[in-house]
Amino acid sequence: STLASKDAMSGVEGIFQAINSQTYSPYLNRISLNQEGFYDYNFYATDKVGNVEKVQNRQFVVDLTAPNSTYTITGTRLGDILAPDATFSLQYSDNLAGVKSTSYFFNENKSLFYKQIPVPIAKMEDGDHVISYHSIDQVKNEETIKTYSFYLDKIAPSTNFSVIGDKFQGDK
Repeated sequence: STLASKDAMSGVEGIFQAINSQTYSPYLNRISLNQEGFYDYNFYATDKVGNVEKVQNRQFVVDLTAPNSTYTITGTRLGDILAPDATFSLQYSDNLAGVKSTSYFFNENKSLFYKQIPVPIAKMEDGDHVISYHSIDQVKNEETIKTYSFYLDKIAPSTNFSVIGDKFQGDK
């Protein structure tokens, strides 16, 4: 954050600042806020003949951490083998600024924005698949893409019938 002040007549004597209820100190150069959290920033300037500007205040949040996304599977499954009735739901959170968007894609397909509606898999082909997903927060912190590999089982079992031993087929 940078402050600049001007005074048309006598010139600026100094700029003073206070962060989060600290004592006012002279503003000497750009401040760097590298700690996450909420900030209450107060500042004012004085001129060379003793005039004091009204204190100005800015409140803001510094968010340096990416959001976090997780998935939930509902429907029939056996470990990582999913039935066609299975769906994916994504949950996401961000500790300060809030999540701006969450996207997902299956296999190597185009990325889609998640809209808080369970994502069905019934139309996919039988076989191995991967869902990839991640979130971005309001200040552009981006989560590393996460993946989940699963097998979609759409093929019903088949049963064979055989008689073991002697057989007799009677007249009809």
